[in-house]
Amino acid sequence: MRWKPKVGEIYYAVNVRCEVNHYCWVNDAPDAAYYKCGNIFCTRKQAEQAAVKVRKLLLSLQKEKI
Repeated sequence: MRWKPKVGEIYYAVNVRCEVNHYCWVNDAPDAAYYKCGNIFCTRKQAEQAAVKVRKLLLSLQKEKI
């Protein structure tokens, strides 16, 4: 089961620039969107590790003919 913050808890997510931001969970539409795509992390370190992987994945997809 995936971790889901409770209202008022801080979580970390990777933004469109592949940078890590922190947010306070308020159970609104942006929170739901991050959760839906798996972009919710309970620590900055986890989010930073994910950001590295996301960058690599996006760069590798540019090399492929998709």
